[in-house]
Amino acid sequence: MLIKTDNSDFVPQEFAILNFYGETVCFAWKGEEFVVFLYEYNDSSTPELNVLRAPSNIRDIRSYGERVFFLCHKTGIYKFNKNSEFSCVSKSGIEMGINFYEVFTIQDGYLCLDDKKQKTSKQLFTFKINITNGIEVLLINSDSTDESFYRNLIGNKCNNFNSLCLISHENKLYKLAGQNSTIQVMYYCDGLITGMKLVNNNSKNVGVILKTDGNYVIFINIRNNKLQYDKILLSSTVQSYYAVTDGPIFLLIYCDGEKTYYCRKLLTSYSIEDVRIENKHFYSFKLYKSVYVIFLNDQKEIFQLDIKKFKQDYVESITNFVPLEQNMLHGLDRIMAEIFSKTLQLQKLKEQVLEKEEQLKRINIFISKQNIKFCPDEKVVRMSEHTFLVSNFKKSLPKNSLIVKQLKNRGKTMFAVKIVNDFNTIVEMPVQIPNLSSKIRTSNDLISYQSDGGIWCLIRNYTRDPVLSKSAKFHLSSEKTNFVKHKLVVLREMMKDNKITMEALSKLKNELREQISMS
Repeated sequence: MLIKTDNSDFVPQEFAILNFYGETVCFAWKGEEFVVFLYEYNDSSTPELNVLRAPSNIRDIRSYGERVFFLCHKTGIYKFNKNSEFSCVSKSGIEMGINFYEVFTIQDGYLCLDDKKQKTSKQLFTFKINITNGIEVLLINSDSTDESFYRNLIGNKCNNFNSLCLISHENKLYKLAGQNSTIQVMYYCDGLITGMKLVNNNSKNVGVILKTDGNYVIFINIRNNKLQYDKILLSSTVQSYYAVTDGPIFLLIYCDGEKTYYCRKLLTSYSIEDVRIENKHFYSFKLYKSVYVIFLNDQKEIFQLDIKKFKQDYVESITNFVPLEQNMLHGLDRIMAEIFSKTLQLQKLKEQVLEKEEQLKRINIFISKQNIKFCPDEKVVRMSEHTFLVSNFKKSLPKNSLIVKQLKNRGKTMFAVKIVNDFNTIVEMPVQIPNLSSKIRTSNDLISYQSDGGIWCLIRNYTRDPVLSKSAKFHLSSEKTNFVKHKLVVLREMMKDNKITMEALSKLKNELREQISMS
């Protein structure tokens, strides 16, 4: 069904189908613009709709009974009437509670629940105003929720409450049963929680799915009469999503902004399977009458899918699973012990191969007479009554080789040897300051390999000063030097005669570049 509007540039990105004064009405919006129409699904299109404006950017539209309220960004809650008029409920409200007269506000760095009916306010928890995702609120009613799931969700202390409010902020998930109950943290997520939806099965809510800022979702469900928080890894990050269960099968549709993924998994397993991937972009998914899943795409089209048909397509194709019996595990200990023994042997062989590969690399360094452009960090350090020349080679040297630091002073040569490990290689050479000449010289040799037969692979002057190497690149031949000097004389004559022009300078520059770049 196509949503036709009087403004062709308006493309809604979110929608809600609500009971509005006894009629089933669809609200579709983007930013502060929205349309409203009676929802009767068909294959054609809506009448041409007027694009209306809310007081501010719309974050959500929610109904309580037959009343409809607009939740605006960043703050502001407004009631919408049949005459398309708004009346302000709370200018500072950011969310609504279990009842329409309960409003969440931020006061003095705290999230508070204000009761407009009783004129009371209750502090809930500290609130970081600069957080990008604010809070998400999900309302759960006992009548439409599986009894076991609701009982475990609300807890024994609040079992007399018929409604529950889940609140997410940053990485925490809270639960609140009402003004007279105490707010409790029920879950800590690894990342930010950016959305929440109920998971339905046969017209009953049997779980909650948490959208995060990573490529995973959290599925809260009941197993063995206990709440389970299943982390489900996905192929991509989630923008829009919907989930449903069918017995032990969990079904998920989600869109990453470019593609739509249809996934399924067994509730008792860790892996999820991508059954189908489509190059389609859906902005939003919604449950309608516990019977249909509604899709809104980027072409202003609404699609309606029967949940039974959806389940048939993705549940019946799953291969029948063979039940695991006790006698199937006979001899498993012996098999595991054999696997463990072979794994240890394989690991030992792998280490030996890696060691030989490392030796070959170090021998190859010697054969190719490789040098590196590196200057170690050097400083003179006094420890106790002794003075040391400390050279830090960091991680620039091949592992398990030997670095030989030499210092030539007044005809004598001192040296210090250090084996190279995984960490920074630091060589400390004792020196006597009074005996040092002003013309001392240091060098760094590398013994890349030592064989058992006494063969040493020695590379002299393994490290070279990169500054000296860089300056050597700019050494010119005598012919090119004379050419540069000649052009300098020409430039001075031009300055003397006041004949400098941009054309002459450009010509001079090009001649210099051409001559110097010639090999």
